[in-house]
Amino acid sequence: MLEAGAGKADITPAVGTPLSGFISRENRPSTGIDTPLYVRALALRAQGQTYFLLSYELLGLNDEIEQQITAALAADLGPLYAPERCLLTAVHTHSGPPTGLLIGESGPDPAYVDLLKTQSTAAAHQALDALQPARLYTTVRHLPGLTYNRRALLDDGRVSISPVPDRPVVRRGPLDDSLTILLFRDLAGKPLAAVAHFACHGVAVASQHIGADIPGLLAGEIGARLQAPCLFLQSAAGDVNPTTVTAGFTELRDWIRKACTHLDNLEEDLKPAPTLPLMAVEHPFTLEFAPLPPVKVAQRQVDHLKRIAGGDTQSADLQETLRAFKNTMNIPQDAPLDAAKSRHVAQALAGHASRVVEAARKGATLPGLPLRLCAWRIGRLALVFIAGEVFTSTGLKIRGLSERLTVLPVSCASPLVGYLPDQEAVFQGGYEVDDAWRFYGYPAPFAFNSEARLVMAVVGLIRELSQTGI
Repeated sequence: MLEAGAGKADITPAVGTPLSGFISRENRPSTGIDTPLYVRALALRAQGQTYFLLSYELLGLNDEIEQQITAALAADLGPLYAPERCLLTAVHTHSGPPTGLLIGESGPDPAYVDLLKTQSTAAAHQALDALQPARLYTTVRHLPGLTYNRRALLDDGRVSISPVPDRPVVRRGPLDDSLTILLFRDLAGKPLAAVAHFACHGVAVASQHIGADIPGLLAGEIGARLQAPCLFLQSAAGDVNPTTVTAGFTELRDWIRKACTHLDNLEEDLKPAPTLPLMAVEHPFTLEFAPLPPVKVAQRQVDHLKRIAGGDTQSADLQETLRAFKNTMNIPQDAPLDAAKSRHVAQALAGHASRVVEAARKGATLPGLPLRLCAWRIGRLALVFIAGEVFTSTGLKIRGLSERLTVLPVSCASPLVGYLPDQEAVFQGGYEVDDAWRFYGYPAPFAFNSEARLVMAVVGLIRELSQTGI
């Protein structure tokens, strides 16, 4: 039968380390710790094969760091390690140290990367040592009114992600407020490990304090109620924010208290679920890029950014760019834009825009970007791991791909490639479509048909999972 075990290790950086996720912080040093950061590990074993799922209380992991961690795990675990049975994910807190994902931020500290490697193997070994025969129990709760789809289509055709848009909202994208909870118990009924699957950006706090934000605190509350170590798996949250955005730790605690009103009597709702078969499938997938812009358009972007970096915030032809800055930094459009913050953003983006100009002049053909796409099956449950920030509508499509299996999309797997907008969003525009790819350092946004190709690839994974067992 299935065996399960859990482990965790502290990955909190030193106070003074810059934080990742808000360019408005301008790389200023952190000044305190709201909550420690952890890597949490779940180990599963069946039919002689061991699976490892590691969840990091970080924004995400880039390709280089992911490779270093998996190499350390492979060396340490030996024959127990297999790439398709070892997955790294992130909870997507915006109050952790930089991990090499975004321009305009400090690069990752090599000493911190070494800490991640050491603590990853420690957490995996704890989970391995804790393996015991287990039964699985599941339930679904809803957290109404605590999240919202942040992409607001305004009456003038723009898309705003500001908590308070400057124009009337015509409509917002869909929302999935379901919280899925898994609990593994030993044969005597003692809790071994829990998993919480929910969609919510970790953007409640924008201070200079280190913290795991909503994902970490929510998982902690669930774990305390179930008396089990709890991992958080980020669902399709690319366009989902909490109702508390860029505030402070007090507001975060208030949000958690409201969430906890929907978590009473969890033990009574948990229902037994099959644990076998346990299997993993992975298919290669490549994201294509949209065409590069014309040289004149790309050069105009460079010129605008350089002028803003030089202090010009009044010229009429720069106002569209400055409005995008406010949208990016969650600043109301009628509020003044801090001059230092606007210079910092412009300087970061100007270097990237210059590289786009260079590529456009060469007429370069853009190579595709590999995206890790894999799925695990645990009984009648399918976890689909996607190394991107998936939108809610895409997540709902993935959830509906099987009548036989309960399919849960898991975003922010590693190495994280950034936002994967749905097709409607691509046509509408907005931050995630027009600007986010720049912060991830790409030469162009992803091709317009990327979501459709992604969903079809997931169909293949689900089909393969469905061919085995009950």
